[in-house]
Amino acid sequence: MSHDIDEDSRIDVECMRDSSANGVPRYTWDYRVFARDGTTIIDASDSGGVSYDSEKMARSEGWRMARESLARLER
Repeated sequence: MSHDIDEDSRIDVECMRDSSANGVPRYTWDYRVFARDGTTIIDASDSGGVSYDSEKMARSEGWRMARESLARLER
């Protein structure tokens, strides 16, 4: 019996406030992509890379990157 999880459940995105931003709120993202059995297969972060003006922008970019990673895995 298979216990595969659906595509949306295979991605987890978190946003964090960028501690290196000097007095201006900036945000970065982390994401995890899970295999169909629920085990983590990709754990990525944008720490030290680009930061974003809003949490919404960071979360959106994290989801975009995670979906691209998942699509590459499914090929």
